[in-house]
Order: sequence, then C-alpha cells, then structure tokens
Amino acid sequence: MERTASFQGRAVTSAGSAERLLEQTDPAIYHGQGMTCVWRATTVACRKAKLALGLPDDDTPDEVECRSSCANLAYTDRDIEDAQRRRERHWADAADPLAPKPRRDRAAAQAAQLSGIIDRHHLQGVPDAGERTA
Repeated sequence: MERTASFQGRAVTSAGSAERLLEQTDPAIYHGQGMTCVWRATTVACRKAKLALGLPDDDTPDEVECRSSCANLAYTDRDIEDAQRRRERHWADAADPLAPKPRRDRAAAQAAQLSGIIDRHHLQGVPDAGERTA
C-alpha cells in the first residue's frame, strides 16, 4: 500500500491574502535549536514581549523571549529529531533515583511538553523518519 502525505501548507482563498503573500518575497526564516522561526514582526510573540517590557526591538527572533504559543514557530523534521533526543534525556533524568525529586519532576514535565510537540507534529501527517521518501 502506497502512503501519501497530506498537504501541510495553507490555501490562499482571497485576493488580499495573495497580495500580502506576494509582497513578502524574502521570508525571514531563523533556524534555532529545536525550532524554526518564520519571522513576521506583526505576529511574533518574542517581539511583543520585548516591547511590553520597554526593551528595544531589533527585528530578529530573541530565543530568550520565545513563547511556545507563538504563531511564527514551525517545527521541521530536523527540529523534531532534536526534540526527540532532548525528550529521551529528560526521561532518563526523570528516572534517575539519585536525583532530587524536584529535579525528577521538572525533567518529567519537560519530557511531557516535548512529547506534546512531537505528537502534534506527527498528527499533522508528517511521516516518520523511516517512511520518508527522497
């Protein structure tokens, strides 16, 4: 049985949306550790957080102020592979009987958070690494 991936993009359904997209000829894409930021100043959460604090705006992502709820975040297959490696380290830390309980609890919470990101990525129709085609 042949497998196909579902369309992962967005459909442009109005002339206004098409015009806006055509004006953005050079998207600002920043690859961070475990996530990718598709920079749009009007919707990016780290910029809003900086402005709310009265900090200067430099029109580039600020990983320190990055918010997991940001609409500009995208997770590529490379990002998910990094998240899977980090999740395994957190699960190992959570199971360490010599670590203090607060540290184990935090590691378990971080692993669970990463599991949610990974699960959402795979539920969107992205094939597993063994299923990818060239």
